[in-house]
Amino acid sequence: MRWISAAAMIFALCAACDSSTRRGGSGDGGAGGCVDVSGGWTIADHCTAELEGVSLSASQTGCTFTVSGPFEGFEGKAGGGGAVEISGTVEGETISCTGTATTSSMDLTCNGDCTVRLVSGGDA
Repeated sequence: MRWISAAAMIFALCAACDSSTRRGGSGDGGAGGCVDVSGGWTIADHCTAELEGVSLSASQTGCTFTVSGPFEGFEGKAGGGGAVEISGTVEGETISCTGTATTSSMDLTCNGDCTVRLVSGGDA
């Protein structure tokens, strides 16, 4: 009976990682899943204009990810429905961002007043 419970748990975990959570999928990963934000991104819009056009990359394990490039050391979490949270420190200031992501774009609000849009395809 234990092996049936274990098999059911493994199946549930695998089902949460369907094809829509991978790059090229349909979006937010569905209920219980998380969007795959790994890979290259380009800053399309930022409240600091000189950052627009800059590339960065994200490495993801499960639903957590880290960012490199100009935001080296930032860490984030992808939740169900495409929700994302990212935080880190720049020049001693803590930056916290929340927003939504798909496999092709991320729209964030950071520290309450800075809007940021990332589009997939950066080469950082």
